[in-house]
Amino acid sequence: MPEENARTLRRFYDANHVHGAVNATGVAHSIYEHGKAMLEAGWGTDQINADPAIRYIVLGLARLCGLPVDHEQLIKAHSALNGLVSKLEKEGHKIPA
Repeated sequence: MPEENARTLRRFYDANHVHGAVNATGVAHSIYEHGKAMLEAGWGTDQINADPAIRYIVLGLARLCGLPVDHEQLIKAHSALNGLVSKLEKEGHKIPA
């Protein structure tokens, strides 16, 4: 479980920094690496697609590529990400800044 927590925390770190990214390839590679690790950990496709950090990173990639992102979708994804971060912090995890 510590390895899974480390991977989860890394996804949140990447999600928190995606909107400052300038390299679409790097962000896409991050999505790939996180998805691969999640599959290896036994996550299903629906779980990966619903993960707040993954969703936030994907929205960041869309913005970086100049695709329109619905403001409400972005707010919803950010809210879900913050909710999960709060839950992890309450469990004693330190979210990387």
